[in-house]
Amino acid sequence: MKVIVVSGAHSNVGKTLLSQALCKLLPGAVHIKIGHHARKPGNDDHFYYIGTGFTTIAADHEQARFLVIESNRILEKITPECVIYLSAENPKPSAEMA
Repeated sequence: MKVIVVSGAHSNVGKTLLSQALCKLLPGAVHIKIGHHARKPGNDDHFYYIGTGFTTIAADHEQARFLVIESNRILEKITPECVIYLSAENPKPSAEMA
Protein backbone atom coordinates (compact mmCIF):
# COMPACT_ATOMS: atom_id res chain seq x y z
CA MET A 1 0.00 0.00 0.00
CA LYS A 2 1.15 3.52 -0.82
CA VAL A 3 0.55 6.40 1.57
CA ILE A 4 -0.24 9.97 0.53
CA VAL A 5 -0.56 12.62 3.24
CA VAL A 6 -2.55 15.78 2.59
CA SER A 7 -1.62 18.41 5.15
CA GLY A 8 -2.23 22.11 5.45
CA ALA A 9 -1.66 25.37 7.21
CA HIS A 10 -5.00 25.23 9.03
CA SER A 11 -8.69 24.39 8.60
CA ASN A 12 -10.53 25.40 5.44
CA VAL A 13 -7.57 25.29 3.04
CA GLY A 14 -9.06 22.43 1.00
CA LYS A 15 -7.52 19.31 2.54
CA THR A 16 -10.76 17.33 2.54
CA LEU A 17 -11.71 18.37 -0.99
CA LEU A 18 -8.27 17.41 -2.33
CA SER A 19 -8.23 14.12 -0.40
CA GLN A 20 -11.64 13.15 -1.77
CA ALA A 21 -10.58 14.07 -5.31
CA LEU A 22 -7.44 11.94 -5.03
CA CYS A 23 -9.52 8.98 -3.85
CA LYS A 24 -11.74 9.31 -6.91
CA LEU A 25 -8.67 9.30 -9.18
CA LEU A 26 -6.77 6.45 -7.54
CA PRO A 27 -8.31 2.96 -7.78
CA GLY A 28 -8.41 1.26 -4.39
CA ALA A 29 -7.78 4.49 -2.44
CA VAL A 30 -9.23 5.07 1.03
CA HIS A 31 -9.63 8.53 2.61
CA ILE A 32 -8.46 8.68 6.22
CA LYS A 33 -8.92 11.74 8.42
CA ILE A 34 -6.99 12.07 11.67
CA GLY A 35 -8.12 14.80 14.03
CA HIS A 36 -9.08 15.88 17.52
CA HIS A 37 -12.68 16.90 16.77
CA ALA A 38 -15.50 14.50 16.06
CA ARG A 39 -16.10 13.54 12.44
CA LYS A 40 -18.22 16.03 10.48
CA PRO A 41 -21.55 14.65 9.28
CA GLY A 42 -21.71 13.90 5.56
CA ASN A 43 -18.00 13.28 5.08
CA ASP A 44 -17.27 9.99 3.37
CA ASP A 45 -14.03 9.23 5.17
CA HIS A 46 -12.66 7.00 7.90
CA PHE A 47 -12.02 9.06 11.02
CA TYR A 48 -9.37 8.34 13.65
CA TYR A 49 -8.46 10.44 16.66
CA ILE A 50 -4.96 11.88 17.01
CA GLY A 51 -2.80 9.28 18.73
CA THR A 52 -4.18 6.29 16.84
CA GLY A 53 -1.15 4.32 15.66
CA PHE A 54 -0.45 4.01 11.97
CA THR A 55 -0.23 0.23 12.29
CA THR A 56 -3.85 0.19 13.50
CA ILE A 57 -4.99 2.36 10.60
CA ALA A 58 -3.07 0.30 8.04
CA ALA A 59 -4.43 -2.96 9.46
CA ASP A 60 -7.99 -1.63 9.32
CA HIS A 61 -7.51 -0.92 5.61
CA GLU A 62 -5.07 -3.65 4.55
CA GLN A 63 -6.99 -4.18 1.29
CA ALA A 64 -6.43 -0.57 0.18
CA ARG A 65 -3.94 0.18 -2.59
CA PHE A 66 -3.60 3.77 -1.38
CA LEU A 67 -4.21 5.47 1.95
CA VAL A 68 -4.90 9.17 1.48
CA ILE A 69 -4.40 10.53 4.99
CA GLU A 70 -5.59 14.01 5.89
CA SER A 71 -3.38 15.06 8.78
CA ASN A 72 -0.35 17.09 9.81
CA ARG A 73 0.52 15.12 12.95
CA ILE A 74 0.85 11.74 11.20
CA LEU A 75 4.08 13.13 9.73
CA GLU A 76 5.63 12.82 13.22
CA LYS A 77 5.19 9.04 12.96
CA ILE A 78 5.59 8.01 9.32
CA THR A 79 7.39 8.92 6.12
CA PRO A 80 4.78 8.59 3.37
CA GLU A 81 5.46 8.11 -0.33
CA CYS A 82 4.01 11.58 -1.02
CA VAL A 83 3.16 14.68 1.04
CA ILE A 84 0.97 17.47 -0.32
CA TYR A 85 0.97 20.67 1.74
CA LEU A 86 -1.73 23.30 1.24
CA SER A 87 -0.31 26.62 2.35
CA ALA A 88 -2.07 29.67 3.76
CA GLU A 89 -1.28 32.61 5.98
CA ASN A 90 -0.95 32.17 9.74
CA PRO A 91 -0.26 28.42 9.82
CA LYS A 92 -1.11 26.50 12.98
CA PRO A 93 1.79 24.99 14.98
CA SER A 94 1.26 21.43 13.70
CA ALA A 95 1.73 22.69 10.13
CA GLU A 96 5.43 23.23 10.85
CA MET A 97 6.11 19.49 10.56
CA ALA A 98 4.51 19.27 7.11
